[in-house]
Amino acid sequence: MPLTIYKRGRFWWLTGTVPTRQGEQRVHESTGETDEAKANKVRLNRELRAQQEIDLDPKDFFTFAQAVEAYLQAGKSESYIQKLLEHFADTRISDMTGSGVRAAAKVLYPGAAYTTWNRQVIIPTRAVINLSADDGKCREVVIKGFKKSDKDVRRPSTPPKRAVDRSYIDTFREHSDDPRISALMLFIYQTGARVSEAIALEDDSPDVDLVNRKVIFRDTKNGEDGEADLTVEMVYEIQELRQWKRERLAAWEVRVPWKNRRPASPILAPINRAQRRRHRHHGKQGPLENEKAPPRKLHPRRGQGRHR
Repeated sequence: MPLTIYKRGRFWWLTGTVPTRQGEQRVHESTGETDEAKANKVRLNRELRAQQEIDLDPKDFFTFAQAVEAYLQAGKSESYIQKLLEHFADTRISDMTGSGVRAAAKVLYPGAAYTTWNRQVIIPTRAVINLSADDGKCREVVIKGFKKSDKDVRRPSTPPKRAVDRSYIDTFREHSDDPRISALMLFIYQTGARVSEAIALEDDSPDVDLVNRKVIFRDTKNGEDGEADLTVEMVYEIQELRQWKRERLAAWEVRVPWKNRRPASPILAPINRAQRRRHRHHGKQGPLENEKAPPRKLHPRRGQGRHR
């Protein structure tokens, strides 16, 4: 039954059915118009929209919520996604525009700098849509990021970054109480390696060649292996770190706290079972070797009665 209009009180109403992909949909709603000609125009627009919905490509029905679901199922990061999902929800991606996404950034983070808008809105929204667009599930959307030259953006208040020089590295190493961190800082500074690449190196791996002063980084961020030269200073640093590691492991094996470790050989020698029992009984700081155990503390009343 096609749509018709009829007057009910002051307003004209729509009644009838419109075609959809699932079948006929019943319509009974007000046009909001008191003039018959304007009400009839509303009826024609309603029928036109219904027909356009049928003619749309399936890609045009794909929503942002569906794109987020596909994005997370692919194992992608959840960072900053929740706020975007709450904002766009079931909005069709075919209805989204770059200017609309940039406007959403200002709504979600009104007092933030343009770098925050790019990091927390533009980049994740673009990633969510592009993943589904590559799979052919939705249309592509061109979303331009904010630039420092834009008039309506706020610049970050943080001071500009500066390059680290050797004096900074030396000062850091002087104040560091962990030789591993000190060696790591020098290694990163001299080789230009990422932190993840540096800590992924194994001590006994052939990728760390102290003889030829070479180091190889496997499967780096760009998917290829990288290589760097080691300075003589760095070679000595790694050798000292290995010696420190061996001494630390030896001290740990004899149950001696590292902060109380002494370089004398008896401490590093194995201890017998009786010594281990005494050590466990007196705690980690308890006596070893020929040291005497501290006197037992007795309850004042019990001690008096017992001595009597």
